[in-house]
Amino acid sequence: MTADNSDNRHPTPRPSIRVVFDARSGGILEAHHGGSHAEPADVRPSHGEPGVAQEHRDAIVVPTDELKPGARYRVDPTARSLVATDDELGVGFGAGPTGRSR
Repeated sequence: MTADNSDNRHPTPRPSIRVVFDARSGGILEAHHGGSHAEPADVRPSHGEPGVAQEHRDAIVVPTDELKPGARYRVDPTARSLVATDDELGVGFGAGPTGRSR
């Protein structure tokens, strides 16, 4: 008998990035491909924020197909969601099929 996954009881997870951010400002500190585990993503932290104390850090998981090429992002700490920004402190992600090309 062969396994049939057509009923979606075990759907394939969407590729994702775990984004660690400053819970006060929404500045992105780091990102990791694969959700809660995996390799670091190509991300440049916002200026001056790598020294944020652990109690001010939080994380969200964002599906990579929600990221737009060339867009810059920050986290809305109240809504705990990634938002596009024109701010120069916004972060661009290298994710998806073109993530490593520049």
